[in-house]
Amino acid sequence: MAKATVEKIPPKPVESELRYTLELNHGEAQTLVAILRNVGGCPKTSRRKHAIGVLEALRAVGVDTFVSTTYLFEDGKSVLYFRGGG
Repeated sequence: MAKATVEKIPPKPVESELRYTLELNHGEAQTLVAILRNVGGCPKTSRRKHAIGVLEALRAVGVDTFVSTTYLFEDGKSVLYFRGGG
């Protein structure tokens, strides 16, 4: 005897419905901040808008988003370069 079943396939989620959660330790969060601070472009039409959003979310949970970097030059002198944040 023939048998039939029906499976309801859920629709694919729309990209805006997807949510991701990252668990980062302090060092990983600071590394992510340093990377995101170097994303360039228009804050409205490029990936920079996403970088700004992630930085704001990190700042909201208490991550220091002020980045400083030390560069060591061949002559042995170092310069501390500060890049925006808050």
